[in-house]
Parts: sequence; C-alpha cells; structure tokens
Amino acid sequence: MYMIRKPLFSLITASATAVALIAPVRGQMQDQTQVQDKTQARDRTQAQDFSIAAQPMADALSQYSRQADVAVIAPARVTRGKTTAGLAGRHAPAAALEKLLAGSGLVAARDAGGAVLISASPRSTLSGAAPSTAAPETTETDAWDAGAPDGYGVETIVVTGSKIPRQEFMSTAPLSIISSEEIKQSGFVNIDDTLLRNPSVGVGLGSANGTRNENAGAAFVNLRGLGVNRSLVLVDGKRRVSGSRSASAVDLNTIPAALVERIDVVTGGASAVYGADAVSGVVNIITKNTFDGLEITAGGGLSQGGGAETYNISVLGGSGFDDGKGNISVAVTYNNAEALFAEDRDFARSWTALRRNPENTGPDDGIFDQVTLRDLRVNTYLYEGSFIVDDMLYAYDRTRGLRLVDQGTPVSRIVAVGGEGRNINDDNVLRIPQELLSLRGDLDYDLTDDIAFFTTFDVVRTETTDFNRYIVDDGRSLFGRPQLIRRDNPFVPDEVAALMDANGLSEINVRKTPIEYGLIAEDHDRTLISSVSGFRGNIAGRHRWEAFFQYDHSMNTIQTDNARIEQNYLNAIDAVTDPVSGETVCRSEAARAQGCVPINVIGRHPFTDAQRAYVSHTRLQDVENTLLVAGGQMNGELFSLPAGPVQYAAGVEYRDETLRTRDDGLALANALVLSISPRAPVDADFDVAEAFAEFRVPLLVGRPFADYLELEGAVRVSDYSTVGRTTAWRVGGVWSPVEDITIRANYARNVRAPNLFELFESQFDGQISFRDPCFVENLSAGANRAANCAALGVPADLEPAGDSVDAELIQVLGGNPDLREETATSFSAGLVVRPRWIDNLVFSVDYYNIEIEDAVGSFDVETITNRCVDAATVDNVFCRLITRGADGRLVSVSGTPFNIGELTAQGLDFQVAYDLPVGDGQLSFNLLGSYLIENEELVDPTDSGSLVINDGEVDNPALRWALTTSYAKGAWSAGIINRFIGASKLDRQVTDEAFDINEVDPFIYTDLRFQYAFDDRYTLDAIINNVFDTDPPFSDETVDGTGRGGLYDNIGRFFQLQLTARF
Repeated sequence: MYMIRKPLFSLITASATAVALIAPVRGQMQDQTQVQDKTQARDRTQAQDFSIAAQPMADALSQYSRQADVAVIAPARVTRGKTTAGLAGRHAPAAALEKLLAGSGLVAARDAGGAVLISASPRSTLSGAAPSTAAPETTETDAWDAGAPDGYGVETIVVTGSKIPRQEFMSTAPLSIISSEEIKQSGFVNIDDTLLRNPSVGVGLGSANGTRNENAGAAFVNLRGLGVNRSLVLVDGKRRVSGSRSASAVDLNTIPAALVERIDVVTGGASAVYGADAVSGVVNIITKNTFDGLEITAGGGLSQGGGAETYNISVLGGSGFDDGKGNISVAVTYNNAEALFAEDRDFARSWTALRRNPENTGPDDGIFDQVTLRDLRVNTYLYEGSFIVDDMLYAYDRTRGLRLVDQGTPVSRIVAVGGEGRNINDDNVLRIPQELLSLRGDLDYDLTDDIAFFTTFDVVRTETTDFNRYIVDDGRSLFGRPQLIRRDNPFVPDEVAALMDANGLSEINVRKTPIEYGLIAEDHDRTLISSVSGFRGNIAGRHRWEAFFQYDHSMNTIQTDNARIEQNYLNAIDAVTDPVSGETVCRSEAARAQGCVPINVIGRHPFTDAQRAYVSHTRLQDVENTLLVAGGQMNGELFSLPAGPVQYAAGVEYRDETLRTRDDGLALANALVLSISPRAPVDADFDVAEAFAEFRVPLLVGRPFADYLELEGAVRVSDYSTVGRTTAWRVGGVWSPVEDITIRANYARNVRAPNLFELFESQFDGQISFRDPCFVENLSAGANRAANCAALGVPADLEPAGDSVDAELIQVLGGNPDLREETATSFSAGLVVRPRWIDNLVFSVDYYNIEIEDAVGSFDVETITNRCVDAATVDNVFCRLITRGADGRLVSVSGTPFNIGELTAQGLDFQVAYDLPVGDGQLSFNLLGSYLIENEELVDPTDSGSLVINDGEVDNPALRWALTTSYAKGAWSAGIINRFIGASKLDRQVTDEAFDINEVDPFIYTDLRFQYAFDDRYTLDAIINNVFDTDPPFSDETVDGTGRGGLYDNIGRFFQLQLTARF
C-alpha cells in the first residue's frame, strides 16, 4: 500500500545498528524539567509510618512519594524491571528510601530544588539534574545533599504551566500526568488515542476521524472541547512546528509513543507562560532524552474482528564519554497501524442515517420528524450504472442483461431501505492506516563546571493513505456533467438500444458509481525535522539559565491517485464506430488526435492501461511549514523571606513561522473532476517578539490557619507582525490552612493570535453535497423553518435537483486577513485533600471557567443552514453567510473564519488516588474525571438566537471518568481500567420530536492490563482493550465511532503483547 522510502530507511537502519553498540548511558534531566519542593520547614530526620508492599519499583516510589511527602523523580527507563521487597514501620524518609532501593542498583540524590532523583548511576551537575558526583550518603541528617527542604505532594515530577519548578499538587491550575507505563499499557502506538482517554480531552483529529480530511494522518489534541487551535502542544517544554496547512496545531503522530517519558496535561490558560495558543491548556510531552544502556521494545496487536492491526519496535541507547563530561543517546522507532474498514464491522457495514419520517404531519404533532434508518441505499448509484426510461429505473450488466432495478422501500425519490442500490458505506474507512519511522539524537556536554552545551534533533517520517469515496457520475451539473450516451454509441447493448428505440430516445443519461475506476486515494507523505541547540548553566547554584536556537521544518506531499480529468472522461464515453475501420473510437476528432481511448460505462468493464492513462491523473500538492525560535531565560531565587525563597523566571523569545503551499497544474486549471477543489498557492509568514516574567512568593509557613501560603504571577508581552502588541497575564495562589488541605486558584487573561491559515489562505470554492433544510422533506424539522424558508424565497415544494440525494453547493473557504486576536479570561479554583488519618489517600476537585471574546471561528454547512432557518427570523448572522439563487436553491455558503461574539466553557475536574496494602502486595485506585457544565458559542452578541450549545452533545458529554484499579506484588502487576462516557444528545437545541434517536445512553469500556518482570532485563506486557467487545452506540452521529462520535471505540476487543529487553 505504501512504504517508507529507502534512503531514509537505510539511514535509520544504520543508526539502529550504531545504537546497539552504545554502552550504558549516563542519565540526565533537562534544566527546564526540574522540580522545586514546597518550602516548608519540616525535619527530615523525623521518623514516620510507611507501608509499601513488595512490587515493581515504579509503583513503590510513587507510594513512597505520597507517604514521605517528598518529591521524587524516577524516570521509567531507570525503574523498568526493578522491584522492591517493600517497607513497613517507622523510618526517617532517607532511611526508608535506602531500604526501598536496597539491592536494586538504584541510587538517590537531591537536586538544588529539593527533589529526590532516582538514577542507575551518579549524575553530573549540568548534563544531569543532580549536583552529586557520588552515591549519596544515607545518614539521617544529610542523606540527600541537605541543602533543600522536603517535598510536598504525590509523585511530583515536573509541573507544566510554569517556568518555575514545582510539583503536581502545588500547581495553581488543574494538572494530570500520563506516565510512560500508562502510555505503553494503553495498547496504542500513537499518543493521540491515549490522550483521548483523558476526560479533559475532547474529540480532535485522529485515527478515528481523520479520513477524507486535508489533514488525514495527522492528530491534533482538543482540550476542553474548545478546538485544536487553542490547545498548545510542547515537546520538552518547547514549541514544535505545525503539521497542518489549516491549523497551528502540532501533529501528535510525529511523536512516537515509545519515546515519551510522560505527558503533562494542564487544563487552564497558560498564554502568559508559553504564549499564543495556550488558551484552553497545554500538553507538554516529556521525552526520553537519555538512556542507560540499551533498551529494545517490540510488540504487536490485533483485533478480534480483524483490521486495525499494530506493529511496533523501538531501539533506545546511550553512553557517556570524556570521563563523564558528555552524554550521547540515540533512539529509533518504527510503528505501523493498519486500516479498519467499515466492511470489517457489522455495526458500520450498512449506511445508517436520519431521514424524513413519512408519518410526520408537522410540528407539535407528537410524531418524530426524522427517524434513524439502517441499510439505506442510493438507487441511482449502481456500480453497473442505471438510467431512467419512461419514469422506470433500469440497469444492465452482461450476466443479467436489461432489468428493472429493485428499489427497496423508498424513503425519498432515490434513497431507499434495502433494494439493490449502492450502499455508500462500501468505501468507508473507520480508522486510516499510518506508518512511522523516526530517528532521534541527544547530546549534552559539560564545557565547564557551570556551563553545558546541548543539542537535540528529530527526523520523523510518516505515511498515510486516505481512502476517499468512489467518484459518483450522475446528472448533477456541479459534480460532473451528465453522462449522456447516444443511441449510435457502439457500446450500447442491443437490449438497451431496443428500449431506446421503443421510447424514441436518441440518448440516455447513465448514472453510475464506476467501481472499476477505483477510489480516489490520497497518500500523505510527511517529513518533520526538528533541531534544538543551546547552552545552559547555573550561577552560584541559585540561578539557572538557558539560551537556545530551534529550527523545525515540516513537509507534507499529498499525492492524489485516480484524480479524473473530466473533459477527457466525457470525450472517452462518447464513442462512435469509425466508418473506415469499423473500430470503436471517440467521437471527437480533436480528442482522438490527443490519444482519446473510448470507455464503456454501461455495465462493469475493467479499465485498460490505455483508458486509465487517458482519463486519470496523479495530483501532487505540497504543504510546507517552518518554525524558527531563538530565546533565552533564567530562573532561580531572588531573596529569602521567612516562609522561603522568592523565586522567579524571566526570558525573551523571537519566533518566526511560515506556510507555503503549492497545487497541481491541472487542478489549478479546473481540469479535474469538480469535487477536487483547486488551491491557489500560499506564501505566508509572521514573526513575534516576546518577553515574559514569572514570580512565586511564599508568604506564610507553619502558622495557625496558614500551614503554607504563596502567591504567584506571570506576564507576557508579545509584538506580532500581524495583529500588533498583545499582553497576557496570570495571578494565582496556593493556601494550606492545615497540613491536610490545600486550596489553589488561578485567574488569567490569555491571548491567541490568528494562525497563518486563518489569515492568509487563498479563498477557494469547495464543492459539497448537503441536505438543504428547506427541502420539503425537512421543513417539519423546525418550528420556524417553513416560514423562514418562505421568507428567503424558497418554494414550499423544493426538492433535490435532478437525480441528487442532496443539494449541491459551493462552500467558500479560505482565510480572512481582517481577523483580530482572541482574548480570553480563565478562572480556576481547586481543593486538594490529604487526610492524615487515612494513609495514602489524595482527593482533588477543581472548578474552571473560560470566556473567549472575539473567538476566531467558522461553522460547517449544516450548522449554518440549519441555524439560519431555525432562528426566530432570517435576520441573523447565519443567513448572512448564505447565498441562494432566484429559484431558492442554495448556491454558496461562506466557511471562512470570522471573529464571533463569545465562546464559553466551565466545568469541574476531579481526581481520587488511594493505595493500601493487601496481603503481600499493594492495591491502588485512581479515579480521574471531568464534568462539563457549559460549552457554548454566542455567534452574534446582539442576538440570543445565535447561541450554539455544544455541552451535553455526543462530542462533549457532560460526564466522563476513568477508574484504574491495580494490584502489584513482586515482579508482576495487573490492572483493570473502566472508562465512562456519560449520556448525551446529538443536538441539544432541537425539539423532543425532531429525532427518534437524539439521546445516547451512558457507556462503559473495560480494559485489562498485565505485566511481568522476568528479571532486570525482560518485561512482558499483555493488554486487552474493550474486553466486552462493546460496539459504538446506535445513532446517526455515533454508529461507526467516527467524526463527532470519535469518543466511542470502533475497533472492538483488541489484544496486544509487548516485550521489553534491557542490557
């Protein structure tokens, strides 16, 4: 189907060979990802109770972090395969950790910020994160380099959302962390599917809804359901180039899951810290940038129903050099995820859709306006072709000859339930395939005791085939001129000729889905190159600095196979008999001179090479994005207050982004089938200079009703070449009235500048088909439709033109250079409870509210046309986007972006974590959930009728949660994950009688995990996703688990095995 090109494959193969020869690597932690503990003066020598069972080391350290109330950084690459005998009784924290690590080959050190770092070997000051040069002492008083206070919080690693190091529950904004073990045990080779299981992540773009999309093969995250352009993705704390011509979003599919150490998800505005796009939150992907020795992981997965198979292998290795001053690591990854077709699943095999209810008599009659029907078929789109004679539908093939078409039970003029019409799901794809090959390298070198050089590069190649629909040849003037076959065409069979003669016809219009021509398939061949280099260091051990330069380049070459040259095709089907030779030739002499080869469209006839060469074309498009960033920053301590040091972070950045697109010459000449829209070339860019500062001030510690109190603030000033100067800021605080309770709050003003596509994409006409709400069969779907359609000049008996199922219209797409920046205010407040009387229990709940003004938005044709005629009057913003002809038919709809009035979202996030010993093992519970209160768009602030409600619908259900229950004992662990998707509706704003199925019931999916560590070298993971083989819910929007129904699994029961070997 598609293969990674040989030159790059050879490069990766050679690199993999080199990796296999590398000795164990000296670990490192990025300066940006260090953790600072809460500055609370607690005595590290004081003994406390511990209860940690024998289990895998990673789980044990997580529990130690909670019980010792200390920050622990334990990279998964270090703890994999390690186990502990456990710990019980009263111990000082340092002594407890020594016992926990006994015999594992792991050591602990404390960094300047106070975090405890676990490693397999000593780390140097700069290339690593800890200043220790030897294994730490384990006395009660100075076990971890006694220069910093103990930690505060559970399994604190690195907190995204601030450039000042801190811990998870010390963050002022809601934060969740997905570990590398969770990613591996999700059973997916791409991280977008894993992220979608986080309740705060909405339906974005990914494997299940990327088909027939210009970004097919890419994956974009959508936090809070506010759109992919408002969710900022970072890699190791830095931006990455967009993988799209139509969005600023980062393509998650260019980040192999095997290279991810963890993912931090901050669901709160962070523009003051990271700049534009961080309106709804930040996803920071922390990579495995160093390796101890060599690690090889190989795995595969298959579904019980067939399709969607996965294969993956990764090789990671590294080594220190020059007496420990330098460190180099290399990683090579290959992933392959196969396609899943609708024909592979019973629930998706037939076309299911909402259609007019023939029993409906009008509004408020208690009868459903539209009903959900299965096995729908289009009678005029037969694969062998059909034609109408004397109001009768005929078809012809060589086996059965001329016959009347079995039209099933009609639901409209040409759509029926059953019969022999075409099932348009025959060519549907539920999950598109993808192949990935990546090479990554990291180098760190200590130039002096205080200055280190670092460089990182990534080369990622992905290939995807987007299987588009078959071409449909019918009588519609927009998508192709009628296929008129004249009586003298020698391809006309005798039976058909006799029928034509009997009815006095000189020509017939053949309607057909030419399956023999093949699918219009788009191959997306993406190459991403990312390089970051710079210097980092420290000043007096109290101030850390970094200066860096980054250049990213993304290229997507889109190859469209079977793009039909329309005029050539029309020439080829108009055949005559050559009076001299008696051969069948094209009627047009000019066409014959250009190599026209005649084609028979009556019946099924495989295309010859000559026929295909004449009528088909391979269209090529190039989409190129670049990102250049230069920046510097510093963080550290300014001075000390009685409650602790005042910390700061400050820096400057310059960023330049470009977008370049090129289309095929024949497409630009409008020579291809009209459903392929030409795209004018784009050469666009913008740059921005930014300065930012952030402060964290501890006010009180150890006081009555103020066990700890701190305030923080941040500001970023940006100067864009497009929208001018913008300012984003944030204030927040953390208050612990008593040791058990922490209250946190955050208020921010965020900014998003329009991206290059939104501003500068050349406007173009996209041809689409669509069910006009003013068709007579749809008038009863809304109380105001009939009156509003009449007001627009639409005849009361309007039906689809010709032989079409739908309306045909032009959707005007492209950019809008007059767009303004978005401004948003966000507020969050949360409570964290760690009761002293219940060991190892943590509970948190956070409220959030986001209001976006001048939000840049556009709407699909369905939303625009329905809202236009369902409003109180036609004097509304949606009707102003529509053009109708003198006959009342839709001509065009504007889909260009504009600044809408307001977009709002509010809800609750909650999390509960609890560990307890059971027998010789440890039982753990972790509940992560989100409750959506509101997600609305007020398009026109002066018109309440322009309100679009999104919350509670299938892509934004009110309640989602995931409960992980696991048990670990010695070398093995097992877990069960229950994922809940709450009840929802297809459309919250329609009447109760609009659809027979408007409500979708709650759903629960169950996954199983099992892991066994044979020894320090080998670990086996076994995974079963969707244990009960649950199908997506039956409704018009969710039946196949794609599009808006992307939250619902469409693979079914899925098995995966992964084996990891370490040397």
